[in-house]
Amino acid sequence: MRPQRVPQSRRGGKVWAAAIGATVVGYAAGQGLNLLAQTFRVPVVVRELGLAGYGTLVLLTTLSVFFTVLGLGITDHARLELLADSDHGRPTFPRTRRLCRAFTGIILALMLVWLLVRLVMLYASSRPLGDFVAAEGVVLFLVLVGSLSLWLSPNLAVLEVDGSTGLSNFLKGLGAPIGLLLTVVAFGLSSSVGVAAIAWAIGLACPYAIALALVRVRYRTIYYENFDDEGTRDIRRSTERPSYGLALVPLVAFLATGLDPFIVNGLMSAEDVSAYSVANRLGALILVLSAAMRPLIWTWMGRERLHASPQLARRNLLMALGAMTVGTAPVAAALVVVGPVVARLLAGAEISAPRSLYLGFAISGLFAALFSVCQASLSGSTGRRTLFWLSIFVALFNIGLSVILCLRTGLAGPAWAGAIANSVAVLFCLVLAWHKPERLADAKPRTVGQHESADE
Repeated sequence: MRPQRVPQSRRGGKVWAAAIGATVVGYAAGQGLNLLAQTFRVPVVVRELGLAGYGTLVLLTTLSVFFTVLGLGITDHARLELLADSDHGRPTFPRTRRLCRAFTGIILALMLVWLLVRLVMLYASSRPLGDFVAAEGVVLFLVLVGSLSLWLSPNLAVLEVDGSTGLSNFLKGLGAPIGLLLTVVAFGLSSSVGVAAIAWAIGLACPYAIALALVRVRYRTIYYENFDDEGTRDIRRSTERPSYGLALVPLVAFLATGLDPFIVNGLMSAEDVSAYSVANRLGALILVLSAAMRPLIWTWMGRERLHASPQLARRNLLMALGAMTVGTAPVAAALVVVGPVVARLLAGAEISAPRSLYLGFAISGLFAALFSVCQASLSGSTGRRTLFWLSIFVALFNIGLSVILCLRTGLAGPAWAGAIANSVAVLFCLVLAWHKPERLADAKPRTVGQHESADE
């Protein structure tokens, strides 16, 4: 098939605006469906399994979410590799494949060790073998489905490089609605936590299978005229070897709060996990604006970062933080006021819904939205390493603080730990932008003379 060429003409600005518009719409639609499905999943599961069953299901499906988030990192790595090798005319990503082999090998090895430990524990106890096979079989199935999702995730990057970024972003949010539909069907067969977890895992894997089918049906190679040689070399250098850091950034951010249900379950009970998870689902609605605007913010800051001075990059960051605060703060305030009422409507009057829990999630969600803007500002070549180590620090700080506050304050502790960790991260980014604004800019703006000499 003849490769598609992107013309550099007066229509370029309109084409770019249309592409960004499609990206924003696709991402917003996908994330909107994802949040709605996550929210409506609560009453469906609680009606069938009760609060304790819902809490157990949350713990199981966290494993599937782990693979989904890791798949997003794999997709980012594959996209950069495809951009660097787009002149080859075919969707190959050998370095990303090596990453997938490494991750799946480590995960399956850990799973094998886990099964051996559980077998030893079974031998030392009087637990029936059938119960062991049923419980560990569900976990093994979730791991296998998640590993398959990792191998299929680069196909989303193929769609993005192919010019279908809006479709790719829509597919990323389609897993939860499919999972909810499959969960309803599964409950018609068996009201079991294991069956519901399997249905949800299959639903989260479906978008990757759809992306594979779309890639197999058609793939176009996009060639860019007058492509920036320096930018191409930078992308090639960044993908010469598998970048574990690039692939792990979304996973590190997930682990910052993804372990909270296990902390609550270990220190409290499965019913408390249900109460915490319902509040977490409602708190995620604070991030609707952040999720919808993420492609636009990252694209805008990425383009500005290439030619803006450090001072201008700092001003752009402050403007984006102000706009995000104005758009997110009203939703956070509404969560504090009506969050407990909505939680009882979704999960029943017996669910625990302390006001302090929703206040913690409101503050945490607000600063999480602001931190997402800071991440976009620091995602360039000069700030990428800082962003990676900052994400690791925030994750470890959040996990440790969650344990301490859960012991001291109870159910609201992990939510307040997230609020404190995210606010510290935003404060650090502001201090960094004030004292070292060069971390926000990839290149100094060229003067007119430099443009002329380059043209000659």
